[in-house]
Amino acid sequence: MKRLILVRHSKPKMSRTIPGHDWRLSERGRKLCKPLADKLSAYDVDIVVTSNEPKAEETGEIIADQLGVLMRTIGGLQEQARFTTPWYETAEDRADAMLPMFDNWDEVVFGEESAQAAYERFNYAIEGLNERYENKVVTVVTHGTVMALFLEKRAGLDAKEFWLNMGIPMYVSLLPDGDNYKVEAIVTDVEE
Repeated sequence: MKRLILVRHSKPKMSRTIPGHDWRLSERGRKLCKPLADKLSAYDVDIVVTSNEPKAEETGEIIADQLGVLMRTIGGLQEQARFTTPWYETAEDRADAMLPMFDNWDEVVFGEESAQAAYERFNYAIEGLNERYENKVVTVVTHGTVMALFLEKRAGLDAKEFWLNMGIPMYVSLLPDGDNYKVEAIVTDVEE
């Protein structure tokens, strides 16, 4: 790829009765996709690729439509598997449960997938896109945890610190740097 832009999906409509991997965008989340697309337009995006989770697909559809580019959905870009995690009343409670994962990559600490396994799955999908879209600007709409894990291993950022400071939606623009990536920009201030 000429440039890889990792986008954290826009704001979902959260529900304690619907698993997080099935959440769709909230009305505010849909509205935030336009200013997100406006910011991404500066990068001359060639294609938008999304995870198969509805909130990512919806974000990708709106962005791709706004940018006038094709969108496709592929496997491997979804969030770290967490089908059996409970509902957390506060963001702090959820963070307390999740944060040990970033210090114990090889253990299943939160959900059903270790940080290492989630990273490897996500990295494999990105490598496939790198081969397929060799000289293209590819925007990948994905999720916070896998994004943070990838950025630690492939761009030298601290995953835990990055995760703690993420916006929603947000993006990171990356340029190839040998076998890894160099951070070109981190944009967390997407507003209506």
